[in-house]
Amino acid sequence: GVTRQAVRLRVDNLFDMEQLYLKGAAALLQATEPTVNDFVRNLWGGDSLKTVRTSAIDEDSGTLFYREAENAMQDVAVFYMTGRDLVVSGKSNAFFQNMQDRLVIIANPQNAAAPWAPDQRGSEFRSSQEDGRRVADTFAEQTYYYNRGPFRQWQMTTYRAYPFQWKTYIEDLSYNQVLLGETDTMPSSDLLEEWVEAYEAENKITPLRKVGKMLKDTARQEEISEQLEPGWRAGASAQELADRAKKR
Repeated sequence: GVTRQAVRLRVDNLFDMEQLYLKGAAALLQATEPTVNDFVRNLWGGDSLKTVRTSAIDEDSGTLFYREAENAMQDVAVFYMTGRDLVVSGKSNAFFQNMQDRLVIIANPQNAAAPWAPDQRGSEFRSSQEDGRRVADTFAEQTYYYNRGPFRQWQMTTYRAYPFQWKTYIEDLSYNQVLLGETDTMPSSDLLEEWVEAYEAENKITPLRKVGKMLKDTARQEEISEQLEPGWRAGASAQELADRAKKR
Protein backbone atom coordinates (compact mmCIF):
# COMPACT_ATOMS: atom_id res chain seq x y z
CA GLY A 1 0.00 0.00 0.00
CA VAL A 2 0.85 3.69 -0.01
CA THR A 3 2.96 4.39 3.07
CA ARG A 4 3.05 8.18 2.72
CA GLN A 5 -0.40 9.74 2.66
CA ALA A 6 -2.16 13.05 3.18
CA VAL A 7 -5.65 13.47 4.61
CA ARG A 8 -7.93 16.41 5.25
CA LEU A 9 -10.33 15.62 8.05
CA ARG A 10 -13.54 17.55 8.55
CA VAL A 11 -13.16 20.16 11.30
CA ASP A 12 -15.83 22.78 10.52
CA ASN A 13 -18.37 20.75 12.51
CA LEU A 14 -16.12 20.93 15.59
CA PHE A 15 -14.95 24.54 15.49
CA ASP A 16 -16.40 27.80 14.20
CA MET A 17 -13.93 28.45 11.37
CA GLU A 18 -14.96 32.10 11.29
CA GLN A 19 -13.32 32.40 14.71
CA LEU A 20 -10.00 31.05 13.45
CA TYR A 21 -8.51 34.46 12.66
CA LEU A 22 -9.38 35.64 16.19
CA LYS A 23 -8.57 32.55 18.27
CA GLY A 24 -5.75 31.09 16.21
CA ALA A 25 -4.66 27.59 15.23
CA ALA A 26 -4.09 26.56 18.86
CA ALA A 27 -7.83 26.91 19.57
CA LEU A 28 -8.64 24.81 16.50
CA LEU A 29 -6.21 22.15 17.71
CA GLN A 30 -7.80 22.06 21.16
CA ALA A 31 -11.29 21.65 19.69
CA THR A 32 -10.34 18.91 17.23
CA GLU A 33 -7.66 16.92 19.09
CA PRO A 34 -10.09 14.29 20.52
CA THR A 35 -11.46 13.55 17.04
CA VAL A 36 -7.97 13.23 15.55
CA ASN A 37 -7.02 10.92 18.42
CA ASP A 38 -10.01 8.69 17.60
CA PHE A 39 -9.00 8.71 13.92
CA VAL A 40 -5.47 7.59 14.82
CA ARG A 41 -6.65 4.89 17.23
CA ASN A 42 -8.92 3.39 14.56
CA LEU A 43 -6.26 3.13 11.85
CA TRP A 44 -5.69 -0.48 10.76
CA GLY A 45 -9.25 -1.02 11.94
CA GLY A 46 -8.06 -0.59 15.52
CA ASP A 47 -6.06 -3.81 15.30
CA SER A 48 -2.85 -4.37 17.29
CA LEU A 49 -3.17 -1.05 19.14
CA LYS A 50 -0.99 -0.55 22.24
CA THR A 51 -1.24 3.20 22.79
CA VAL A 52 -1.37 6.62 21.10
CA ARG A 53 1.26 9.14 22.18
CA THR A 54 0.71 12.83 21.50
CA SER A 55 3.52 15.42 21.28
CA ALA A 56 3.65 19.09 20.36
CA ILE A 57 6.27 19.38 17.62
CA ASP A 58 6.38 23.06 16.72
CA GLU A 59 5.79 26.40 18.42
CA ASP A 60 2.38 26.88 16.82
CA SER A 61 -0.09 24.01 16.56
CA GLY A 62 1.80 21.14 14.92
CA THR A 63 1.16 17.90 16.78
CA LEU A 64 2.46 14.36 16.32
CA PHE A 65 0.08 11.50 17.08
CA TYR A 66 2.10 8.29 17.22
CA ARG A 67 0.13 5.04 17.13
CA GLU A 68 2.21 2.34 18.74
CA ALA A 69 1.12 -1.18 17.79
CA GLU A 70 1.79 -4.69 19.06
CA ASN A 71 3.33 -5.33 15.64
CA ALA A 72 5.89 -2.59 15.00
CA MET A 73 5.11 -2.64 11.27
CA GLN A 74 1.64 -1.33 12.15
CA ASP A 75 3.02 1.73 13.93
CA VAL A 76 1.66 4.93 12.38
CA ALA A 77 2.83 8.55 12.67
CA VAL A 78 0.25 11.27 12.03
CA PHE A 79 1.51 14.85 11.70
CA TYR A 80 -1.50 17.08 12.39
CA MET A 81 -1.67 20.78 11.43
CA THR A 82 2.08 20.81 10.83
CA GLY A 83 3.35 24.00 9.18
CA ARG A 84 5.77 24.61 6.34
CA ASP A 85 9.00 25.14 8.27
CA LEU A 86 8.77 21.91 10.21
CA VAL A 87 7.86 19.57 7.35
CA VAL A 88 10.92 20.62 5.32
CA SER A 89 13.31 20.55 8.29
CA GLY A 90 16.13 18.04 8.51
CA LYS A 91 14.55 16.61 11.66
CA SER A 92 11.32 15.77 9.86
CA ASN A 93 13.12 14.37 6.83
CA ALA A 94 15.15 12.06 9.09
CA PHE A 95 11.96 10.96 10.87
CA PHE A 96 10.23 10.15 7.59
CA GLN A 97 13.21 8.05 6.50
CA ASN A 98 13.45 6.24 9.85
CA MET A 99 9.81 5.20 9.55
CA GLN A 100 10.83 3.18 6.47
CA ASP A 101 7.79 1.17 5.28
CA ARG A 102 5.58 2.16 8.21
CA LEU A 103 2.67 4.47 7.54
CA VAL A 104 3.17 8.25 7.87
CA ILE A 105 0.21 10.60 7.39
CA ILE A 106 0.17 14.38 7.01
CA ALA A 107 -3.24 15.53 8.30
CA ASN A 108 -4.84 18.93 7.67
CA PRO A 109 -1.74 20.95 6.73
CA GLN A 110 -4.26 23.42 5.24
CA ASN A 111 -5.22 24.36 8.84
CA ALA A 112 -1.68 24.89 10.13
CA ALA A 113 -0.52 28.31 11.31
CA ALA A 114 1.71 28.29 8.22
CA PRO A 115 -0.64 26.40 5.88
CA TRP A 116 0.25 24.39 2.82
CA ALA A 117 -1.36 21.70 0.66
CA PRO A 118 0.16 18.76 -1.24
CA ASP A 119 -1.69 19.66 -4.44
CA GLN A 120 0.09 23.04 -4.58
CA ARG A 121 3.41 21.22 -5.14
CA GLY A 122 5.46 23.42 -2.85
CA SER A 123 4.42 26.80 -4.26
CA GLU A 124 3.61 28.13 -0.75
CA PHE A 125 7.14 27.51 0.57
CA ARG A 126 8.72 30.52 -1.17
CA SER A 127 12.38 30.40 -0.07
CA SER A 128 12.39 26.59 0.10
CA GLN A 129 10.20 25.64 -2.86
CA GLU A 130 12.40 22.73 -3.88
CA ASP A 131 12.14 21.17 -0.42
CA GLY A 132 8.43 21.98 -0.33
CA ARG A 133 7.91 20.27 -3.69
CA ARG A 134 9.78 17.21 -2.42
CA VAL A 135 7.51 16.93 0.63
CA ALA A 136 4.38 17.60 -1.44
CA ASP A 137 5.38 14.88 -3.91
CA THR A 138 6.11 12.44 -1.07
CA PHE A 139 2.62 12.98 0.38
CA ALA A 140 0.84 13.45 -2.94
CA GLU A 141 -1.63 10.59 -2.36
CA GLN A 142 -4.58 12.24 -0.62
CA THR A 143 -6.41 9.17 0.61
CA TYR A 144 -9.15 11.06 2.45
CA TYR A 145 -10.27 14.63 1.80
CA TYR A 146 -13.20 16.70 3.00
CA ASN A 147 -13.51 20.41 2.41
CA ARG A 148 -16.58 22.63 2.52
CA GLY A 149 -16.50 26.32 1.76
CA PRO A 150 -17.59 29.16 -0.52
CA PHE A 151 -16.80 29.19 -4.22
CA ARG A 152 -18.29 31.65 -6.71
CA GLN A 153 -20.89 32.60 -4.06
CA TRP A 154 -21.98 28.99 -3.61
CA GLN A 155 -21.32 26.55 -0.79
CA MET A 156 -19.25 23.74 -2.27
CA THR A 157 -18.10 20.42 -0.80
CA THR A 158 -15.24 18.37 -2.22
CA TYR A 159 -14.87 14.82 -0.95
CA ARG A 160 -12.66 11.84 -1.65
CA ALA A 161 -12.04 8.48 0.04
CA TYR A 162 -9.37 6.26 -1.48
CA PRO A 163 -9.60 4.41 -3.87
CA PHE A 164 -12.76 6.11 -5.10
CA GLN A 165 -13.06 9.22 -7.27
CA TRP A 166 -13.14 12.81 -6.12
CA LYS A 167 -16.69 14.18 -5.88
CA THR A 168 -17.75 17.82 -5.78
CA TYR A 169 -21.18 18.93 -4.59
CA ILE A 170 -22.94 22.29 -4.75
CA GLU A 171 -25.55 23.38 -2.22
CA ASP A 172 -28.56 24.44 -4.29
CA LEU A 173 -31.08 27.17 -3.53
CA SER A 174 -33.12 24.70 -1.44
CA TYR A 175 -30.05 23.55 0.54
CA ASN A 176 -29.86 20.18 -1.17
CA GLN A 177 -26.46 18.72 -2.07
CA VAL A 178 -26.20 18.32 -5.84
CA LEU A 179 -23.34 16.40 -7.42
CA LEU A 180 -21.49 18.66 -9.85
CA GLY A 181 -18.90 16.18 -11.07
CA GLU A 182 -16.49 13.34 -10.40
CA THR A 183 -12.80 13.19 -11.27
CA ASP A 184 -9.84 10.83 -10.86
CA THR A 185 -7.70 13.67 -9.44
CA MET A 186 -8.48 16.73 -7.33
CA PRO A 187 -10.56 19.12 -9.47
CA SER A 188 -8.81 22.35 -10.40
CA SER A 189 -10.35 25.76 -9.79
CA ASP A 190 -10.74 26.17 -13.56
CA LEU A 191 -12.73 22.95 -13.75
CA LEU A 192 -14.89 24.03 -10.80
CA GLU A 193 -15.56 27.31 -12.61
CA GLU A 194 -16.74 25.37 -15.68
CA TRP A 195 -19.01 23.17 -13.60
CA VAL A 196 -20.56 26.14 -11.76
CA GLU A 197 -21.15 28.09 -14.97
CA ALA A 198 -22.80 25.04 -16.55
CA TYR A 199 -24.94 24.47 -13.45
CA GLU A 200 -26.10 28.10 -13.34
CA ALA A 201 -26.94 28.09 -17.05
CA GLU A 202 -28.80 24.76 -16.91
CA ASN A 203 -30.84 25.83 -13.86
CA LYS A 204 -31.32 29.45 -15.01
CA ILE A 205 -29.85 30.87 -11.80
CA THR A 206 -30.09 34.67 -11.78
CA PRO A 207 -27.79 36.95 -9.74
CA LEU A 208 -30.79 38.04 -7.66
CA ARG A 209 -31.54 34.46 -6.61
CA LYS A 210 -27.90 33.92 -5.65
CA VAL A 211 -27.91 37.08 -3.52
CA GLY A 212 -31.06 35.88 -1.76
CA LYS A 213 -29.39 32.60 -0.85
CA MET A 214 -26.25 34.43 0.32
CA LEU A 215 -28.35 36.44 2.78
CA LYS A 216 -29.91 33.22 4.07
CA ASP A 217 -26.45 31.66 4.35
CA THR A 218 -25.27 34.60 6.45
CA ALA A 219 -28.18 34.19 8.84
CA ARG A 220 -27.61 30.44 9.07
CA GLN A 221 -23.91 30.89 9.78
CA GLU A 222 -24.67 33.31 12.59
CA GLU A 223 -27.04 30.72 14.08
CA ILE A 224 -24.30 28.08 13.89
CA SER A 225 -21.78 30.47 15.46
CA GLU A 226 -24.24 31.15 18.27
CA GLN A 227 -24.65 27.41 18.88
CA LEU A 228 -20.90 26.84 18.97
CA GLU A 229 -20.19 29.93 21.05
CA PRO A 230 -23.32 31.29 22.77
CA GLY A 231 -23.35 35.04 23.18
CA TRP A 232 -20.61 35.80 20.65
CA ARG A 233 -22.69 38.40 18.80
CA ALA A 234 -23.57 40.37 21.93
CA GLY A 235 -19.89 40.73 22.76
CA ALA A 236 -18.62 41.25 19.23
CA SER A 237 -17.17 44.59 18.18
CA ALA A 238 -18.28 46.39 15.04
CA GLN A 239 -14.97 45.46 13.44
CA GLU A 240 -15.47 41.76 14.22
CA LEU A 241 -18.96 41.80 12.70
CA ALA A 242 -17.56 43.50 9.60
CA ASP A 243 -14.69 41.01 9.34
CA ARG A 244 -17.06 38.07 9.62
CA ALA A 245 -19.26 39.52 6.90
CA LYS A 246 -16.24 39.86 4.56
CA LYS A 247 -15.36 36.19 5.00
CA ARG A 248 -18.72 34.95 3.75
